[in-house]
Amino acid sequence: MTIFLDLLGSWIIRASLITVMLALTVNMNNALYQSSQQANAKQLIVAADSIIYSDLNMAGYNASGSTFATATDTLIQFSGDVNGGGVPETIRYWSEPDNSTGLRKLYRYVNNENDGKYLLLGRNFKKVTFLYYDSNGNQTVTLANIVAVRVQLTTQVTNAISTAYSSVTGNYTVSTDFQIHPANL
Repeated sequence: MTIFLDLLGSWIIRASLITVMLALTVNMNNALYQSSQQANAKQLIVAADSIIYSDLNMAGYNASGSTFATATDTLIQFSGDVNGGGVPETIRYWSEPDNSTGLRKLYRYVNNENDGKYLLLGRNFKKVTFLYYDSNGNQTVTLANIVAVRVQLTTQVTNAISTAYSSVTGNYTVSTDFQIHPANL
């Protein structure tokens, strides 16, 4: 009888150890998935702001006349030699709502790239804003007075952990906010 009780006890201990191991594995996989979502959102922001920063830095380079053709909070169009070919390109960034998610999509267009097709630079942005400043640091809407552009991008991460050491999940945002003063303006 004691052998039977020993076997039963060892099976109970094994079953509880296996249950604990499975629960830890599931929790670790969830944490990995959540932190991967947050890392992907950060990578999206970094990629988008790097491209925008690089293009805006070349605004006005090798261009004649007015650099900016359009400057609103969700659309910017300007001229500049972004590829260094000696001929200025027309660069346009704009965002529009995505009806399926309620968030925003960000697009980029360069007149001599991608056979004239626009490029989806990113999606699931909560905020895409362009602000413009004059030489006194005041916000302006006058195209000829623009000497600096501020870009604000925010994306949402759903069901992500707030830090690497936290088990609290929820919706978090990843943002970038930078201002650039193109040298050629």
